[in-house]
Amino acid sequence: MGEMFRSQEIPGKGYGVIAVREIQEGELLLSEPPLIQVPWWVRHSMYPQVEKKEFLGRAVKHLNKKKREEFWSLHDSKVPDGAEKTIVGIWRTNNFALGVSGPKANNGLFLKMSRFNHSCSPSAEFHWNQRKGRQEIRSVRNISKGEEITISYFTNQVAVLNQRGRKEYLQSHYGFPCDCSACSLQGAEREKNDWERAEISRLEDRIERLFYDIEEEEDPEVDRLQSDNSDDVNSDLTNSKLIGGNLNSCKNNQPIPNCHQSDEDNSSCEDVNHNYIQNNIDSSDSNYPVDQSHTTLQDNGNLNFTNQNIKHTPCEDEDKDEQCVLEGLNLCFIRLELMKRLGLKIVSQLQVYKLVYDTAMEWDFPEKAVTAAQSAAGLSTTLYGSGSMEWSSWKSRLQHAQKYININQNS
Repeated sequence: MGEMFRSQEIPGKGYGVIAVREIQEGELLLSEPPLIQVPWWVRHSMYPQVEKKEFLGRAVKHLNKKKREEFWSLHDSKVPDGAEKTIVGIWRTNNFALGVSGPKANNGLFLKMSRFNHSCSPSAEFHWNQRKGRQEIRSVRNISKGEEITISYFTNQVAVLNQRGRKEYLQSHYGFPCDCSACSLQGAEREKNDWERAEISRLEDRIERLFYDIEEEEDPEVDRLQSDNSDDVNSDLTNSKLIGGNLNSCKNNQPIPNCHQSDEDNSSCEDVNHNYIQNNIDSSDSNYPVDQSHTTLQDNGNLNFTNQNIKHTPCEDEDKDEQCVLEGLNLCFIRLELMKRLGLKIVSQLQVYKLVYDTAMEWDFPEKAVTAAQSAAGLSTTLYGSGSMEWSSWKSRLQHAQKYININQNS
């Protein structure tokens, strides 16, 4: 494979990762075991702060001299100006959840991965390979020689904030003002970008209403949209019903969590300060309309941003259920196109495709399921690699939907 990147100092950013050759979408950039791994139960012990500090102290002490020096060379965004770095501060700045963020997620620190800087429109994405016990990073688009390779530090709940909100979040939690391509936009381009991010969340709410208004009364506890995490999830997802937009208020109004990790005081990303996010979703200085229903998908697949509303038919009787489901599926595809355009995480896009596939098959729209499975299989190749279990899972879904169509056509 040869050398693909090098770590070097970047003016104004500290260290970063630069591509040393042309990199194609889907290439494996890094496969790294954790230098230090903290099990989930440390966060839930009787004295978690003390337990974690002692656990990390022992872990660093047992590193060899070279690894210990490399650990101390990492950034500490929690240290006050003029003060010395701390083990806990370095950990909090650089640790990542190993798999799905949540109460029982283990966390790990990675020397090489810690050198990848953040972008709100990243060129690479990470996921935890449970079978290999390694964090993997793959390119999610073509990367030019000499270009900085970036990842996203947060979940889609933060990614849908406007530029001001994202900058405030990153300054507060990581100590740097983001200057990525999305955060450098000005004028009409910034307004459009802010509006598109907010539209992802607004579409989320509409889809939820369309799908959940028609749940069967005799089984109210069943959540049809809950995904099987063993199939498609290897990253920092939340417990929102439709992944990435259903914002749950935080207990005791605590600050918005640091969502690329699940440290004890940023523990799960499952609860997010609703007011903080909502205030930064609907950009008050944007000229783009904030009506929930004016993004349309043209026949050529391009999004059309006009004042033309997508008609919403309330699902008040069973005769309209199918119509509401079909509208919801179409809105899912519009939402996915926006997520792709803005560079939101592939793992979250796959969750929406899982929702589309399951709903389409349940409501007898197999053509929609085929479209979802085809796109998801391609994304799985990019994020997990061709031949991966995730890719195989989507290929199986695709074959199942195609077989269903063939049986119906021949019957």
